[in-house]
Amino acid sequence: MLEMIERQKVEVICISAVPPSGVRHARYLYKRIRGRFPKIPIVVALWSSKLSQEKARRLMGCNEDDTIAMTVAEATRHFLRLVDICSLRQQELKKTHAGNEKLHALVVN
Repeated sequence: MLEMIERQKVEVICISAVPPSGVRHARYLYKRIRGRFPKIPIVVALWSSKLSQEKARRLMGCNEDDTIAMTVAEATRHFLRLVDICSLRQQELKKTHAGNEKLHALVVN
């Protein structure tokens, strides 16, 4: 998976998990992805979690720049905001480099 992220030049990642059993795997994925790609924004979606966002952030080991979402609406809103930011950044790069790059996003669960 890490090689795919690098090869496809992924710019936004969403890790999806259903508590309680999925949290451990999501944390493992988060640590691996964050360790190798410290600048890629990550949304961690913990569906139907009863945890507060702060407790979930501590449990996952997420840094302040990444997003914890508990509902589909929250995750979608944050993910689309990040995609928009990356898309604007690409448009600016195209103006300066005349590149033909595409935005790549990845959802893992």
